[in-house]
Amino acid sequence: MFTIRTIFIVKQLRIQAAVLGLFEALVYVFGFSVGILVGTKIEHKLSIGYSSIFVNLPTKNQILIDKLR
Repeated sequence: MFTIRTIFIVKQLRIQAAVLGLFEALVYVFGFSVGILVGTKIEHKLSIGYSSIFVNLPTKNQILIDKLR
């Protein structure tokens, strides 16, 4: 598409070049968006990352510690 757009510019076909440039940008944005969606789905399935849970109990702390160990 870039080559065809460049040819349009060289041949003074500005409107066609602008339309093709707009279409090229939309394809890029659509591809970028789909990539983000697919990437987050894959990351969610792989469950990469760390999870931390902080629990603050005023009583029974030692019982909880012993059960977690």
